[in-house]
Amino acid sequence: MNVEMHGVQLIDRVIERVTLGWLENAENPVLDGELLGAVTAQMYGFAEQDYVWADMFASFEVLLPERCFPLVGGCDSRRLLYTGKPDSTGEYPVLVTDTDDLPYVAVMYPGLDVYLADLAGVIDLKFGDYTSLTEHPEYGSRMQEHATHTGLGLEGMEIQDLDWPDS
Repeated sequence: MNVEMHGVQLIDRVIERVTLGWLENAENPVLDGELLGAVTAQMYGFAEQDYVWADMFASFEVLLPERCFPLVGGCDSRRLLYTGKPDSTGEYPVLVTDTDDLPYVAVMYPGLDVYLADLAGVIDLKFGDYTSLTEHPEYGSRMQEHATHTGLGLEGMEIQDLDWPDS
């Protein structure tokens, strides 16, 4: 299903979800965005004793220095819009973060358009893993652009994959 053909359906479903409590104050939303460490601390609810997790996600800011906006989705993973470099269509990537073993960050969707269409059920994407869309016939090239722009690569990165300065 083509996203553009179902724009009205998508907008209706998104508006319905926004009014169901996605935003604390839907009438006057705060859309400032924050850096990755702060956004993950907010999304996962890291308490003061969990500062190490927020600090580990902040380590990815060397690759992802721009602002992020939290989105819905996931259990031990979270989605966020990253406002770094847009792809050739002008869209910013939706990243996934995961805390299963070690902090992990990857490009999961090529843009907010595809994320919202999938979330609203307008398109049916099959995910084998977080980065499955890198091989999608329609979205793969955009995913590859974002993988390069963010420095996260096609498979994403765990914290130990970051380049650390020599001590």
